[in-house]
Amino acid sequence: MKVEVVGPGTIGARVANALLRARELLGIDEVIVFKRRFDPQYMSDLWQLKSRGAKLALKKENFEEFARFGLEADYEEMEALSGCEVVVDCTTDGEAGKFRGKYEDACYQAKGLICQGSKKDRGFGKRLFVYGVNLDAVDFTRDRFIQLGSCNTHACAILTKAFLSRFPLADIDWIFFDINRRDSDLNQPKASVRSLEVCRFDDPVFGTHQAADVAEVFWTKGVDLRGRIVSATKKVAEPYFHCGTFKVDFSRRVSKGEVEEALREEQPLIIRTTRGFDHYNFEACRRWCDHSMGTFYNLACVYDCEVFDGGNGRSTAIGRFFTPQDGNVVLSNIAAISGYIHGALKGEILKALERTFLLSLPQTEGFLSI
Repeated sequence: MKVEVVGPGTIGARVANALLRARELLGIDEVIVFKRRFDPQYMSDLWQLKSRGAKLALKKENFEEFARFGLEADYEEMEALSGCEVVVDCTTDGEAGKFRGKYEDACYQAKGLICQGSKKDRGFGKRLFVYGVNLDAVDFTRDRFIQLGSCNTHACAILTKAFLSRFPLADIDWIFFDINRRDSDLNQPKASVRSLEVCRFDDPVFGTHQAADVAEVFWTKGVDLRGRIVSATKKVAEPYFHCGTFKVDFSRRVSKGEVEEALREEQPLIIRTTRGFDHYNFEACRRWCDHSMGTFYNLACVYDCEVFDGGNGRSTAIGRFFTPQDGNVVLSNIAAISGYIHGALKGEILKALERTFLLSLPQTEGFLSI
């Protein structure tokens, strides 16, 4: 069983590293990473992956250039693709959509092809997948191409699921997510923005793609969230966690206990933190996780939540959360790969995945907390 990761960058390197860690669990013989272009700043990442057992695929014309950095190719690009059962595209925005035709031609043996959550790659896959939310909507024996939600889509989707699982849809008037996006990752060389940047609404129905994607995820489950969910985003000058605020308007009175129980029922995909600073949470994860960059695979981390009287017998729940970016997307990648390998994702396989990848935490007032 061979799995190829195309584009070992911010997400791809973590997916490859996680696959190497879970080779025996998943039944993988080889993890292949394909680097399309030569870039000196990624050579050490590739060397680390190779030292952990990954095989390197390159375009034939790049063999010599990579070899000068001590990186010998194990496969030529098309040779690697043609022999893989699962291919995971982690390239930059829009590239996966461009290469779908190539994948269809080259990956005739592949059981599944996965791409990441860029809105520019819409149309790559039949389903938009978020682990823990719409697993039952994906048929891994038939849905050969799938796309995953973005990191903030993962966080918003699991929080939305928490409320929809606890309260009838008729009790929820509106769900709003206000997301503060970090402007760069620690391993990205681009310059940081100098101040907060407010992003435009680019979707007349959902505000921004995060709410649109959550609605698409729930559409696969037969739930129509049009007119009930909206998101807004802004960029902030920091490289740690995304963070955001959720606001849920209820058509009846609800208690804080009901809301907290809704969040608690989605543990361990939703966890809590007593720290209000993103760098504190990032450092806590880096200290206790054995994953690269200190990321962890839980989908959302809630800091605070309160319920307010909305008048006329209504209530509003407002909470703040952090997004374990990249880590939550990596979890969905690993789950989808496992689904394609085994034909389904359930039972002991599912339990083993969660034991391996979800952060083990102590409980504070009934919540798993970092």
